[in-house]
Amino acid sequence: MKKVLLVSILLFGAMLAYLLLWPVAVEPVAWKAPANPGYSGDYAVNQELQNLQHFSLAGFHGAEDIVADAAGNLYMATHEGAILKMSAAEVQWGFVAQGAGHTDTHTHRQTHRHRHTHRHT
Repeated sequence: MKKVLLVSILLFGAMLAYLLLWPVAVEPVAWKAPANPGYSGDYAVNQELQNLQHFSLAGFHGAEDIVADAAGNLYMATHEGAILKMSAAEVQWGFVAQGAGHTDTHTHRQTHRHRHTHRHT
C-alpha cells in the first residue's frame, strides 16, 4: 500500500513539474480594446419618435395585439379583453366588443391587493 502511494505521489509530482517547468510556445499578449465609437451607426441618436402621439385607452390597459384592416382601421385587444377600433379618420379608440380578457391575472391582482391592504389595517 505504501509503495502504491509513493508511486502515485511521484507520478503526480512529475506531471506537476512537467506542467509548470516545460517551455511552451505560447506568448501571452495583452488585449487592447478598440476605441469606443459612441452612439453611432444603429445606435446613433435620432429624432424619429419625437412626434409620437399618445392615445387614451378609455380606462383600458395595454395593447395585447393590434391589427390593421384594408381600410387602414386599427383594432386592438386590451388586457381586459375589450376590442377597440381606431378608424383611419379618427384619432381616438372606440369600443367594439368585450371578450373574457385575462381573468386569472385580474383575480390575482385583486386578491393580492386585498391581502396587501388587509395586512396593514
